[in-house]
Amino acid sequence: MRKKNFLEVVSYKEKESIKASELAIECKFDYLMGTMFYQSVYDLLKDKPIKYMSFCGKVSGSPSVLEGTINEVITHAKSIKEKNVYVLDL
Repeated sequence: MRKKNFLEVVSYKEKESIKASELAIECKFDYLMGTMFYQSVYDLLKDKPIKYMSFCGKVSGSPSVLEGTINEVITHAKSIKEKNVYVLDL
């Protein structure tokens, strides 16, 4: 049985998230988690065997803080889930 490996990148900017997805592809990670959802990142990963686990809602700071109302987070989560992202990172 092969172990699964995860790359967690706490990144809020698109350029950094793209770099993280390129690293995940290059290193053959099974999961990428902890970036904001960007269509560009999704497009890089959608045909790869990597499961994408993006943040949802408005996230900032270190350690990460989820901001906004419950309804705002739910609305954003639904819009991401429609893209078939594997799971959402709260």
